[in-house]
Amino acid sequence: MSKVVHIHQAGGPSLAMVAAGLFSLQACGEYDSPAAKGSAEWLNSQKGIGGRHFYYFAFPYSKAMQKRRGQSARVSCKIIKGHW
Repeated sequence: MSKVVHIHQAGGPSLAMVAAGLFSLQACGEYDSPAAKGSAEWLNSQKGIGGRHFYYFAFPYSKAMQKRRGQSARVSCKIIKGHW
C-alpha cells in the first residue's frame, strides 16, 4: 500500500492538505519518495474535487501534479480548467 502525506485532522486527509504536503515534499526534492507517490495516487483517485476549499487546494494541487508530468498533469489540467 502506498503512503500518503499524513495530516492529522478530524475526518481524515483533505484534498488541500494532501496537495500542500505533496507540493512541500517536491520543494525539498522528494519527487519519487513513497509519500510523494502515494499522495499523488490518492489525489488522482478522488472524485468530486471542488467544494468550499477549492481555492486552498487549486494552487498546490496544480503545481504538484504538473511536476509529476504525464497522466497526473493532464488530469489536473482538466480538473482545474473544468472548475473555472
